[in-house]
Amino acid sequence: MLVKCLYCDADNDATATGGFCEGCGKKLPGSAMVRPRRTPGGIETTPTSDAAPAPLTRESAVVSEALIVAAVVHLVLGGAFLMLGGFLFSKPPAVFAQAVLSWTILPTLVLGGLAVLARSRPEVAATLGLILWAVWVGVSFLIHVQLAAGWLLVQVPVLVLLGRAAWLAMRPEPSRHSA
Repeated sequence: MLVKCLYCDADNDATATGGFCEGCGKKLPGSAMVRPRRTPGGIETTPTSDAAPAPLTRESAVVSEALIVAAVVHLVLGGAFLMLGGFLFSKPPAVFAQAVLSWTILPTLVLGGLAVLARSRPEVAATLGLILWAVWVGVSFLIHVQLAAGWLLVQVPVLVLLGRAAWLAMRPEPSRHSA
């Protein structure tokens, strides 16, 4: 990207010259060194180097964001269940707080890990999310049936969000040309 020097009006490539004018040697404006990472079309404009990571594809970014949303919603609903879930039971189970905390934090961490995996393998991460959700529901019923029945208030909305992430990962790429 060429930038005009403020002093001599010479065209300069700020990144090639280290931010100084080739003609007069004066410092180019600070904004000359700033380059966008990607254009709206998704084309990377920065020079490639081994240290810079490759930009995410749109599909990977969308699936990763959907899994992060599922993790955040799970964490918020788990916290709400911790505060209000005791009212669902005439006598809350003795392990109510410990179970709810572990049932909130562990799956949230797993969803966060799946969001990281989705950056490189979105289909695998979304599919694993659905499989692990079904396993977690089964395990929660094996651990404590009464508490797991109430915990479905948290698990069903997360299933919807995981289903959305899977749909985003599996959907065909929309065509960019008009008919």
